[in-house]
Amino acid sequence: MKKTYQQFMKKIGSLLVTSMLITISGCGNEAPENKPGQASIDLGDLLKQVGIVQSQSRVNGWVDNSTNEGVDPIKTLIVAPLTHSNNLVNGVPQVYDPDAPVTDEISDNIKNDIGNTMDYISFIDLTNAEIKAQDYIEFPVPARANTSWQVVAIASKAVLKSLDDIGDNAPPEKKESVVYYGFSKKAFNSAQDLASQFEAVSIQLKRACLSDPVPKGCATYNGKKKPVVSNGVEIHSVTVTHSTGEYVTTFSTPLVVRNAPDSGQITKEDATTQLQSLVDEYKSTYGDTNIKKLTTKVTHMLNPAETTACKAGTYTSCEFQSYIYNY
Repeated sequence: MKKTYQQFMKKIGSLLVTSMLITISGCGNEAPENKPGQASIDLGDLLKQVGIVQSQSRVNGWVDNSTNEGVDPIKTLIVAPLTHSNNLVNGVPQVYDPDAPVTDEISDNIKNDIGNTMDYISFIDLTNAEIKAQDYIEFPVPARANTSWQVVAIASKAVLKSLDDIGDNAPPEKKESVVYYGFSKKAFNSAQDLASQFEAVSIQLKRACLSDPVPKGCATYNGKKKPVVSNGVEIHSVTVTHSTGEYVTTFSTPLVVRNAPDSGQITKEDATTQLQSLVDEYKSTYGDTNIKKLTTKVTHMLNPAETTACKAGTYTSCEFQSYIYNY
């Protein structure tokens, strides 16, 4: 079975966008069509990463995770090929790093670059009861892309219908609604890369922990080497990369951050204090200017899509994520 959704896109800047077709294909466990010249993303995999599983109860088709301490309720997924025209270093286009945090500068670059492939953007309304976790998002390669490109996925806790909804002039409840970003690890040099083949693209979504407000489940450092922590995360280690090597601080018992902590858990304020003490120690040992990177390793056992063993506290059964800030 194949379902086709027609979306009308508004302008972004001075760009006038025409109507387009979004294809979501697959029913049950049916695989994507695997047509040459197409890229495909597993929608079910993206849904699990934002805490949505098919077994959850739905309100008018939507999974409401607003009472879950570990995940934000997601209403819209945006998936699109993204060029590298504006993500420049010394004038040279750069691939978006899947492990790097989305700073204000990168966010602006995304909004500018995504305009180059407007005809291929998918806005997926998760409040629609027809959306199923077994579906796939498919799109033809961006034939007009004149630079390298990769696939980006964005998850929002608001219903978004166009890029204007998260632009500078959007209302705060939409502009500040982006909770997750993710980039494909593989980048393509041109449209010709997929002209004669099919590509299944995988994306790991990361929380937009440097945004305001901070999403649930965050533990990272910002550009000033200050911790950013929210509820619903388990912090396992912090790694400092300095000018002559790296050092890993592993917590014998993970820092389990909760709003109303039980025994063995802590508040986000206490976690922030501990992470700040670590970076202060690193500065004293290695020198502030010699710190090149700070990495936090975390899990999210409150994610409804996590394994039963993970939810019960067996961390080896959890999906680990690393949040990195380069200085």
